Amino acid sequence: MSRIFNLNNDNFDKAINKTNNLIVIFFWAAWCGHCGGLIPILEELSEEMPNVSFVSIDKDEGLSIAERFQIGSVPTFLFFKKGEVIDNILGRMTKEQLIDKINKFIL
Repeated sequence: MSRIFNLNNDNFDKAINKTNNLIVIFFWAAWCGHCGGLIPILEELSEEMPNVSFVSIDKDEGLSIAERFQIGSVPTFLFFKKGEVIDNILGRMTKEQLIDKINKFIL
């Protein structure tokens, strides 16, 4: 079962600030060809890394969030800890690259 949370303009701030765990936010869009291939990777990681929260935001539906964090292109990943952005990645990543990045923040 997937543990990827979908956030929007209404619930974003509350969700981001309620945990001290690492949060990986994946910005995507329906028209983005590369984005769809990343969803299965995030689903796998959400099962393998239960202490990390994975969040999916459709850039077009969460436009004010995307603007707030200056998300100009997708796919984009933001990494949050204690309610603050600690890193970002623009573009497609492999599962191994995501694991390496996540491990830098949780180990």
